[in-house]
Amino acid sequence: MRPVLCAFTVWLAGASFAVAQPFAFSADGVASGGSPRGIVAADFDGDGHLDFAAANFGSAPHDVSVWYGDGRGGFSRPEFHAVGAAPFSIAAGDVNHDGHPDLAVAVADASKVTILLWTPSGFVVSANIEFPPDSVELPLPGSPREVAIADFNRDGNADLACTLYEGSSVQIILGAGDGVNWQRFSGWDIGRGAQGLAVADLNNDGRPDLVATNAIDGKVYVLYNQGSALAALSETYNVGQSPRNVIIGDFNHDRYPDFATINTDAGTVSIYFQNPTATAEPHFGNRVTVTGVGVSPRDIEAVDADGDGVVDLAISDYGENRLLVLKNDGAGHFPVAGRVRAESLFNPRTLAIGDYDEDGRPDILVGNQRNGAVILFVNGTPFPGRP
Repeated sequence: MRPVLCAFTVWLAGASFAVAQPFAFSADGVASGGSPRGIVAADFDGDGHLDFAAANFGSAPHDVSVWYGDGRGGFSRPEFHAVGAAPFSIAAGDVNHDGHPDLAVAVADASKVTILLWTPSGFVVSANIEFPPDSVELPLPGSPREVAIADFNRDGNADLACTLYEGSSVQIILGAGDGVNWQRFSGWDIGRGAQGLAVADLNNDGRPDLVATNAIDGKVYVLYNQGSALAALSETYNVGQSPRNVIIGDFNHDRYPDFATINTDAGTVSIYFQNPTATAEPHFGNRVTVTGVGVSPRDIEAVDADGDGVVDLAISDYGENRLLVLKNDGAGHFPVAGRVRAESLFNPRTLAIGDYDEDGRPDILVGNQRNGAVILFVNGTPFPGRP
């Protein structure tokens, strides 16, 4: 029986904030039983409480762990599923129309994406989508790194997108709506090192678009969904060295989606703001570089941490064992005075945002690769109109 609760000491930097609501987080932990490289939150069993699943990169057997939430910030009833060598990232979505979120896992060293369907008795593997070497399209095993679920062709069924690090591409796999049958649709070459991936409708045409990073060439690739030909239009943007992950959010509060990358080797965040009046490439500009976000930061998530309606940032500082929460000034800048640091972590690698204790405030789950712990940081920040 694996342990459920662990104790952690968390130190929050005592700084003077020039903002209305400074952030306040307290921590508790759940043992995941592996080395979480990816984590996702969803209500899997339909009881109204957020659960989470972790892709455990360094565990033996290499597994996915699923923990069920009680709505008070506690988790129990863990289940573990072997998926192959080096599960790297994980996504949740209903791929078989049963009303319950299922799981897609990018298994890097096995060069496949594994589908796990929810059932009342636990998750079961329904498909393995493989990316073997191909002399034309994939000269090396694909090594998928990031996976996302969305209906790309708008047929009512969930599809997949994934980045292939060695396969040098972003791939689209179309779903049949049963979670079992999948068809490789097309791929777009963005060079060896394809890594981070985010999905959103960037141009308000009702179709999900893609933003992908290349961790080797330091670029972001924006792929617009043109319907039957997903990426007929693409744009490229320079960011910092080794962009591992990318998120999409309205960072300057103008109601248009922007994107931000976490640049691991540079120790920075790059933010590009959308220009809604642009009629031709580039559609994003006014790049902002946020420095001082740690040593070898690995993950970044958007979160309104203080309820002011402005998107803040959460960052896993892998090298300095910290969680960083950065206050947005409303214009897409993140002053040093508006940052909170949670110390005493163990190589934090991956983040998942959600209201796990159901008090109306977003909390932060942090997966720590070195000791296999998932720590829940409960948000106690005073929100407008509430204590």
